[in-house]
Amino acid sequence: MRNSSMLWEQYSLQRDKLIINLRTKLSTNMSSLIGHSETSDLLLVAADGKKLPAHICILRQRAPIFFEKHISPTLDARTPRQRKSGEPLEVAIGDVDSAGLSFFIKSVYTEDEIQNLENENTAKESSSNGDKRGNI
Repeated sequence: MRNSSMLWEQYSLQRDKLIINLRTKLSTNMSSLIGHSETSDLLLVAADGKKLPAHICILRQRAPIFFEKHISPTLDARTPRQRKSGEPLEVAIGDVDSAGLSFFIKSVYTEDEIQNLENENTAKESSSNGDKRGNI
């Protein structure tokens, strides 16, 4: 029994290390795709006119609601000639400036920004709860 308990502990430790390693590698690889115009097949045009390269397959999987609202209609409206051109598809995102769109893209590709927001919100809630407790 003792042996199997030790084996399970070693297995769990190695599994956790592997998961952390895979997450780190995936995040690094996804980060390297941000702004990578050589591999992008999409240009998101922000409200201020700035064009940000992105990838249709990533947005389709990681941001399906955004994809359906903004990208899918433009994809469907392309002519056969446009489909064959090989040029990145330009999609106007008229209600978001380039800073907001950059933040969104980074969040979709890496989830880093989302985690930072969650941490900031938790810290703000903790400090406001602390203020309330201190005033009682």
